[in-house]
Amino acid sequence: MDRANARAGVYLGFENWNQVSANAYKAAHPSKTPPTPTPTPTPTPPPPGPQTQTGGGGAGAPPGGGQPPSVAGPVHPEDDNGCGCGDTIPVYRVQGGGSAERIQVDASGNIEIVGEGMLHLNFDQFAHAEYFLGLRGPGAYIVTFQVQATFLDFLRSVAVPQRLASLYPDSPQIDDPGKAPDLYGLRSNLFDELQEFTVPGSGRIIRPGESC
Repeated sequence: MDRANARAGVYLGFENWNQVSANAYKAAHPSKTPPTPTPTPTPTPPPPGPQTQTGGGGAGAPPGGGQPPSVAGPVHPEDDNGCGCGDTIPVYRVQGGGSAERIQVDASGNIEIVGEGMLHLNFDQFAHAEYFLGLRGPGAYIVTFQVQATFLDFLRSVAVPQRLASLYPDSPQIDDPGKAPDLYGLRSNLFDELQEFTVPGSGRIIRPGESC
């Protein structure tokens, strides 16, 4: 499945996709009218339980019929360090010091995603990023950039628990829900959308000891 079709599956295949996310997608893609996907058999999910990916399951399992969970949460969460900017949300990723450097920031503050594997990102949780930075070796740093808040709304509405990853191979996953909210693993079919919703020129590097 190519990226375009995979994205269509994520955006259009879930009945619980909320209207806020739908409007955000339409605004970002004014010339697109995606086709209605052809229904395909869906594996029966495990009994109700947690949410998405990396680091164990979270709360909220898909309802009957194999639909992914709607991830509850405030529309515009406030970072505990006040790094948000109203309608945008800061994204953090710890890199270097043994962690793959998946996001490059150029001299103009624009980001580039390197590689096709799942990309683990932290939305609006700077304290958790600092904690994770402390676990990495010398040379580790935090890369940060701003995205439109509607992109986080979308992730909350379609992300699934790690234990359901094999049932929803195109869905974003919830990372370490017991440690902090809004930690997600994004598959490559959402990389284009991530960059479309990223505020141009907002990328930068935060070194150990620096604030957001």
